[in-house]
Amino acid sequence: MTLKNKLIAAASAYDRRRANKPGYNIYALAQYFTRIDEVLADIEAGATPRAALLAAFSDRLLDALLVGIGEQKHVKEEKNAACSYQPAAR
Repeated sequence: MTLKNKLIAAASAYDRRRANKPGYNIYALAQYFTRIDEVLADIEAGATPRAALLAAFSDRLLDALLVGIGEQKHVKEEKNAACSYQPAAR
């Protein structure tokens, strides 16, 4: 399974778990897929998968994606403080 497939599978599973909860965004999955494409471009530019995901996602979704690619969940010290996405490979 490719990295892209693993990320899509992890994002889809996360979205399915959120689907029945209050405040669910029916457009979120498409937004996750768009950001995954940006993450993959970041990785192609030289970032590690972990660094690219840390720069692009946060909280439980970040953990779901990290676990989905075989990484450990993020720790507080790794948390990205940026309010907007900045590719890690810059």
